[in-house]
Amino acid sequence: METISNFKKTFLLGGDLESQDIAFIPWFPIGGGIVQLEEKLKDIASRKQVTMHQLALSWLLHHSDNILLIPGTSSIAHLEENVSALSIELTADDKAELDCLIESVENNDKA
Repeated sequence: METISNFKKTFLLGGDLESQDIAFIPWFPIGGGIVQLEEKLKDIASRKQVTMHQLALSWLLHHSDNILLIPGTSSIAHLEENVSALSIELTADDKAELDCLIESVENNDKA
């Protein structure tokens, strides 16, 4: 199994890495410092009563089986926050909204 670690490559390759037996390690899944995206993610996270980091981890966990997550864990509290992302329920609408946000960033980068 090959591995791709650049978040943008997923969409550049059509987002279909799983069928190509390629694992994906995302970098900067929380907006990569793009302020507008981070603000929208904060809004969604607030609605779900979770942190932006938990939302990003949950979205990635729900996104595909070939994603390998390596979240930063600098303290026990941070570890507990990361683990709690496993229990976050994302509706189809939540996933669609998050997918649209990512796609809008990808489209802006291509322009």
